[in-house]
Amino acid sequence: MVRVRDFALPDDSHVAAIYDIRYGPGGERLWGALIDTMYPRLVRFLAERRLSPDAIRPGPKIRWCRRPGHADFADYDRAAEVYFNEWKLYSYTPREFYLFGWGHPPKTIFGEQPSRPAALRDGGSAASGRSTKRPSRRASRRTGTTSRKRAGPTG
Repeated sequence: MVRVRDFALPDDSHVAAIYDIRYGPGGERLWGALIDTMYPRLVRFLAERRLSPDAIRPGPKIRWCRRPGHADFADYDRAAEVYFNEWKLYSYTPREFYLFGWGHPPKTIFGEQPSRPAALRDGGSAASGRSTKRPSRRASRRTGTTSRKRAGPTG
């Protein structure tokens, strides 16, 4: 027996679902156009299904030819107005400001080096920001401890 329930989705979505829009190998041939040409159509397709793209395009135009730099957000702001207010989409921060992800340490951006936590300077894990150096068993015996607690999934 199939039971059909009568309900309607609310106008505003409260759960973010973000999908990256990227071409794989041969994508231009398969889609018949460059990604920059197809991007607006792909975003509209996702928006009609309450899915968000990974980025707002065009991104901001930033130039660092001399200090201070120059940032032009005009085209980005126009696109963001449609993405957020008309289509009710979510998005990541603009790629130009994306500093880290997927367990990688922060990158150098606009010539500025990121500060590195002491744990990383001491040979720590980039993903956790913690030091991976653990006391040796000999050091534990000297301090009189009989067991060591595991610190997270890498222990």
